[in-house]
Amino acid sequence: MSRDKVMLATRDNVIFELGLFMGRLDSKRVFLIKEHKVDVKIPSDLLGITPITYVLKESSKIESVIGPVCTDLRKVIQELRVR
Repeated sequence: MSRDKVMLATRDNVIFELGLFMGRLDSKRVFLIKEHKVDVKIPSDLLGITPITYVLKESSKIESVIGPVCTDLRKVIQELRVR
C-alpha cells in the first residue's frame, strides 16, 4: 500500500539492478517490461523509463504474448549496436 492505494511492488533488488544497469549502460539500453493495465509501483527516480507492455488474455500463453515484445527488443538492440 502506498498513498492509500494498493498496487503490486517490484522487489527492491530488481529496482536496484535496474538503476545499476541504467548507470552503467544508459537508460536507452535498459528495458522494463510489464503487463498492460497492471499498475506497478516504480520509484520516481526511474520514471524516465517507459515500460514496454504486453497484453495477456486468459486464453493466451505467455510465450505467444512475449514473442512480439522480444522481436521489438531485438530491433532496438540492433539499432543501438555495440558501444
